[in-house]
Amino acid sequence: MREFPDPEVDCFEVCEDGSHSVVKMRHGFVSTHLGGKVTFVGSVHGHLAVALLHSEERDANVACADATCFDCVDSSVRGKVVLVREDDDTGLPVNVDTECLVTYFSSV
Repeated sequence: MREFPDPEVDCFEVCEDGSHSVVKMRHGFVSTHLGGKVTFVGSVHGHLAVALLHSEERDANVACADATCFDCVDSSVRGKVVLVREDDDTGLPVNVDTECLVTYFSSV
Protein backbone atom coordinates (compact mmCIF):
# COMPACT_ATOMS: atom_id res chain seq x y z
CA MET A 1 0.00 0.00 0.00
CA ARG A 2 1.30 3.44 -0.93
CA GLU A 3 1.86 5.84 1.94
CA PHE A 4 1.35 9.57 1.55
CA PRO A 5 3.24 12.26 3.42
CA ASP A 6 1.34 13.70 6.37
CA PRO A 7 3.44 16.65 7.51
CA GLU A 8 2.56 18.76 10.53
CA VAL A 9 0.84 21.88 9.16
CA ASP A 10 -1.09 24.87 10.47
CA CYS A 11 -4.77 24.04 10.92
CA PHE A 12 -7.49 26.34 12.25
CA GLU A 13 -9.66 25.41 15.22
CA VAL A 14 -13.01 27.04 15.98
CA CYS A 15 -14.29 26.30 19.50
CA GLU A 16 -17.92 26.05 20.58
CA ASP A 17 -17.88 29.60 21.95
CA GLY A 18 -16.65 31.00 18.62
CA SER A 19 -13.07 31.54 19.74
CA HIS A 20 -10.47 30.38 17.27
CA SER A 21 -6.78 29.62 17.05
CA VAL A 22 -4.12 28.12 14.83
CA VAL A 23 -3.06 24.61 15.85
CA LYS A 24 -0.20 22.63 14.35
CA MET A 25 -1.05 19.02 13.57
CA ARG A 26 -0.98 16.31 10.97
CA HIS A 27 -4.25 15.85 9.10
CA GLY A 28 -4.16 12.21 10.18
CA PHE A 29 -4.45 13.30 13.82
CA VAL A 30 -7.50 15.58 13.50
CA SER A 31 -9.82 12.81 14.72
CA THR A 32 -7.58 12.18 17.74
CA HIS A 33 -7.46 15.91 18.46
CA LEU A 34 -11.26 16.18 18.33
CA GLY A 35 -11.79 12.95 20.25
CA GLY A 36 -13.44 10.52 17.81
CA LYS A 37 -14.52 9.85 14.25
CA VAL A 38 -14.91 13.01 12.18
CA THR A 39 -17.12 14.10 9.33
CA PHE A 40 -17.07 16.87 6.74
CA VAL A 41 -19.36 19.75 7.81
CA GLY A 42 -18.61 22.38 5.18
CA SER A 43 -15.97 24.62 3.71
CA VAL A 44 -14.71 28.18 3.92
CA HIS A 45 -12.65 29.77 1.16
CA GLY A 46 -11.13 26.47 0.01
CA HIS A 47 -10.60 25.11 3.52
CA LEU A 48 -12.37 21.90 4.56
CA ALA A 49 -14.25 22.01 7.87
CA VAL A 50 -14.46 18.81 9.91
CA ALA A 51 -16.09 18.05 13.26
CA LEU A 52 -16.98 15.01 15.35
CA LEU A 53 -19.36 12.60 13.66
CA HIS A 54 -21.15 11.86 16.96
CA SER A 55 -21.27 15.16 18.80
CA GLU A 56 -24.74 15.10 20.35
CA GLU A 57 -23.28 15.59 23.84
CA ARG A 58 -21.33 18.72 22.81
CA ASP A 59 -22.50 22.32 22.88
CA ALA A 60 -23.62 23.90 19.63
CA ASN A 61 -20.82 25.75 17.88
CA VAL A 62 -21.92 29.40 17.82
CA ALA A 63 -19.71 30.11 14.80
CA CYS A 64 -21.78 27.56 12.87
CA ALA A 65 -25.21 28.68 14.05
CA ASP A 66 -25.89 30.30 10.69
CA ALA A 67 -26.00 27.82 7.82
CA THR A 68 -24.23 30.37 5.61
CA CYS A 69 -21.12 30.36 7.84
CA PHE A 70 -19.58 27.26 6.30
CA ASP A 71 -21.02 26.33 2.98
CA CYS A 72 -22.72 24.02 5.48
CA VAL A 73 -23.76 20.50 4.86
CA ASP A 74 -25.36 20.52 8.30
CA SER A 75 -26.15 23.72 10.14
CA SER A 76 -26.40 21.95 13.51
CA VAL A 77 -22.65 21.60 14.03
CA ARG A 78 -21.79 20.81 17.63
CA GLY A 79 -18.38 20.87 19.31
CA LYS A 80 -15.08 22.09 17.94
CA VAL A 81 -14.44 22.40 14.21
CA VAL A 82 -11.03 22.07 12.60
CA LEU A 83 -10.35 23.59 9.20
CA VAL A 84 -7.69 21.98 7.04
CA ARG A 85 -6.37 22.68 3.59
CA GLU A 86 -4.91 20.52 0.84
CA ASP A 87 -2.85 21.42 -2.20
CA ASP A 88 -5.14 21.65 -5.24
CA ASP A 89 -2.72 19.72 -7.45
CA THR A 90 -1.28 17.06 -5.15
CA GLY A 91 -3.95 16.71 -2.46
CA LEU A 92 -1.23 16.87 0.17
CA PRO A 93 -1.74 18.81 3.44
CA VAL A 94 -0.66 22.46 3.40
CA ASN A 95 -0.92 25.31 5.91
CA VAL A 96 -4.26 27.05 6.18
CA ASP A 97 -4.48 30.70 5.14
CA THR A 98 -4.48 32.04 8.70
CA GLU A 99 -5.08 35.67 7.74
CA CYS A 100 -8.09 34.75 5.61
CA LEU A 101 -9.66 32.58 8.34
CA VAL A 102 -9.02 35.03 11.18
CA THR A 103 -10.68 37.76 9.13
CA TYR A 104 -13.59 35.52 8.23
CA PHE A 105 -14.29 34.21 11.74
CA SER A 106 -13.82 37.64 13.32
CA SER A 107 -16.81 38.80 11.29
CA VAL A 108 -19.12 35.83 11.98
